[in-house]
Amino acid sequence: MRKRKGRNRRRKPKLYRRSSLILLLTIIYSGIFVAPIFIQQFKEVHVAKDVLLGQASLDAITTFVQIFCLLFGLTVLRIVWVILWPLLTIFTAISNYMVTTFHAQVSKDSVAVVVESTSREMSNFLNLDLIISLLSALTLGILGVLLIRREKKETHNFRVAAIIMLLTIGVITINDGSMSTRFPPYNFLTAATQYALERTSFLSTTRKNISEFPSQIHTVGNMPLTVVLVLGESARGDHFSINGYEKETTPFIQQRKNLVNFKNTSSCGVWTRISVPCILTRATEGDKSAIYSETSLISLFRSLGFKTFWLGTQNAIDHPLIDIIHEADTFNLLENKQFLDNTVKDEELLPLMDKALEDQSSPTLIILHTFGSHWQYSSRYPEAFEKFKPTCAMTLSRHYDTATQISEIKDCSSNNEALVNSYDNSILYTDYILDQVMHRLEGKNALMMYTSDHGESLGEGGRFLHGYETAPENHIVPMFWWASDDFIKNNPARWQSLTKKNIDPSSHDVIFHSVLDCAGISSPVIDPSLSLCRDAPPASQEATASPFPMPVIESPASEPANTTAPSTAPAAVLDEKMKEPVSKPEAATDTGNSEDQATDDEDGPDANSKRTEPAKEPVETKEPQVHNESEPYLKTRFFSARHRTNSAYAFDEGLLLQLTK
Repeated sequence: MRKRKGRNRRRKPKLYRRSSLILLLTIIYSGIFVAPIFIQQFKEVHVAKDVLLGQASLDAITTFVQIFCLLFGLTVLRIVWVILWPLLTIFTAISNYMVTTFHAQVSKDSVAVVVESTSREMSNFLNLDLIISLLSALTLGILGVLLIRREKKETHNFRVAAIIMLLTIGVITINDGSMSTRFPPYNFLTAATQYALERTSFLSTTRKNISEFPSQIHTVGNMPLTVVLVLGESARGDHFSINGYEKETTPFIQQRKNLVNFKNTSSCGVWTRISVPCILTRATEGDKSAIYSETSLISLFRSLGFKTFWLGTQNAIDHPLIDIIHEADTFNLLENKQFLDNTVKDEELLPLMDKALEDQSSPTLIILHTFGSHWQYSSRYPEAFEKFKPTCAMTLSRHYDTATQISEIKDCSSNNEALVNSYDNSILYTDYILDQVMHRLEGKNALMMYTSDHGESLGEGGRFLHGYETAPENHIVPMFWWASDDFIKNNPARWQSLTKKNIDPSSHDVIFHSVLDCAGISSPVIDPSLSLCRDAPPASQEATASPFPMPVIESPASEPANTTAPSTAPAAVLDEKMKEPVSKPEAATDTGNSEDQATDDEDGPDANSKRTEPAKEPVETKEPQVHNESEPYLKTRFFSARHRTNSAYAFDEGLLLQLTK
C-alpha cells in the first residue's frame, strides 16, 4: 500500500536558477527581436569587412549583456515581472514592426507621434501583420511569466535584481545616444523616457508670451501689410527644378518676378512637430528650448494689430504645435475628419485665403499649412497634375489603413521610377498652389515666404518617408521669398539685403527673425544677425537672439515697380500649357534684383506686363533620378548648410564612419 502511494505521489518540478532562466529568455528575445534590426542596420553600411566584423561583434556582446541585465532587473518582484515583461515584448513587437516595415527611426519624436495621436488615428495602424506580431509577442510574454515560476528560491536574488534594476534605469535615463539606443528594447525605452522628460518639462513650464516685450511696427505706404507664410510638407529642395533638378517641377515659380530663391537651405528637424514650431519661434537647430518655453511670432503679430489666420489641410496632433495654432485669431483645419485623409487637397485652402483677404482695413498674417508631398504622394495632387509617369497607385479611401499604405510603399520601392514620379508630381502641384497664392497677393502690400518642414527619403539606403536625423535628404528643404511691387517699392533697403543673401547657405533658424524684421517690426526678440533683411553679415546658425531692440528703419524712397500678369489657371485643373515641358529661362530667376529690372527696362514698358509663356516645343524628358546619399550633391549641400565639416557618419550616433573626405 505504501509503495502504491509512493508511486502515485507527484514528482516535484525541476527548479532552475534565476540567472539560467533569464539567460534563456535573453537568447529567445535577442533572436526574435534584436537580430532582425541588427542585421538590417549592418547590411546598410559599406565598410571594410574586418572593421565591420569587429564593430558588429562588440555591439552584439554589449547589447546581449544589456538585455540580460534589464530582464534580470525586472525580476526584482514577482508582480513587477508579471506586468512589465509581457508589456516589454508587446512594445518591442510594435517598435520592430515600424522599423522593419518603414525603416523608421525610433526617437522621442516618433514616440510623440504615437502617443499624441487620437484613438481613431491609431486604429489605422492595425493590420494582419501587426496583429500576428503582437500575438507572438504576447505568447513570449506568457512563456516568460511561466518560466519564472520554475526558479529556485535564492535569498540573494532580490538584492542582485534591485541593484541591476537601479543601474538599468540609470542607463536609460542618462543615455546620450550610445550604441544601445539603436537596438531593442533600449531604443524605444530610451526614446520613451526622453519623451516623458520632455513632456513633463513642457507641462511644467509656462510659455512666455514674447508679445509682452516692447515692440512696434514701422509702416510704410498707404495699404496695410499682408504677410503670408506657406509651410510645405516633406518637400525636398533638390527636387525643385528652380534649384537645378532635371525634371521641370516648378514651371510657374520659375516665371515669377520678385522672387528670391535660397537653394541651399536645411531644416531644423525631421518631424513636423519639431520643424514647424522651430520655424515660428526663436528655436534653432542647436537650441530648441524656445519651442516649449515661448510663444511664436503669431502672438507678436497679433499684439501689433494684425489679424492672424492659421489655415491648414493637416490636423494638429502634437504639442506644442497645437498651442501655436491656437495663438491665431482664426484657425481652420480641414483635415480633421481622418488622419492623412487623401480626399483633402491643398487647393481647398485658397477659398479660405480669399475670405481672409476680404477685409483690408488692417494688416494681416496668414499661415498656410499644406499637405505638400506627404505620403501617399499620388493622392496629394489632382489627376490633371500627373505629368511624370508611371506613378504609384492612388488611394482615395476615407478609411485609409496602414496595410494598404505598406503595400503601396513596397510596390513603389520596387519601382523607384514610379515612386519618384509620384513625388515629383506632388512638387509640380505645390508649384501651382504657390503661384495661386502669389497671384492673390498681387496688387497688395504683401510679403510671402515658403519653405518645407523637412525633406523626404525616396529609397536612399533603404529609407523611405522621413524621421531620420542622420539622413541628409531629410534636411534638404526649399525656401524662397516673394514680395509684391508695392512692398518692394516701400521697403527697397530690406528687399535689397534679402536678395544679396540668397547665395549663402541658410536654414530654418533665420525665418523667425527675418519675417519679423522684413515686416518692419522692432522687438528685442529679433536677432538682426539672423535676419535676411539686414546688411549685417550672417551669424552662426546657432547664435542666440539679441537682447537689444531693432532700430526703426526710416521711410525709404520709392523705386520703379514691376507688374506681373495674373495666373488664370483654375485651382482644380492644370493649365494646358503646364502639360508642355518648360525650358528654363536663360537668366536666373531667383531674385527680383536690379539686374532683372534693368533687363525689363531695356525690353520696354510692355515687357513687364507679360509673363513668359511656357515653351511649346517638347523637351526630352530625362530618366527620373534618385539622389543617392553617397552623391556629392546631397552631402555638400547638407553639410555646408549646417556649417559642419564634410564628414557624414553612419550607425546613427554609434560607429563613426567617415564617408566623405
